[in-house]
Amino acid sequence: MNNLLSIDDFGSGINTLEKVDLMLSDIIKLDISLISGIDHIPEKQDNVRFLVKHFHSKDILVIAEGVEQKEEFDCLVDLGIDFCQGFYLARPA
Repeated sequence: MNNLLSIDDFGSGINTLEKVDLMLSDIIKLDISLISGIDHIPEKQDNVRFLVKHFHSKDILVIAEGVEQKEEFDCLVDLGIDFCQGFYLARPA
């Protein structure tokens, strides 16, 4: 198995596109603050659409954290997200 670099909680704190681009990461996990309510907030949809397109252009997989509703999940699938995690899919054991 290859070693992969993953960045968690992108969109919170001091993570920036410039820093992530310099790190040459393989996987980016978008913070719940970018995901919560995305199905009814067009600005969040625009932001995530941009981020998915940007990261995919660099062959980086994108994970959405905090997916709690079917509507959020469906919206994220439409936006091209690679993976989702959250209570909608499975509760912690």
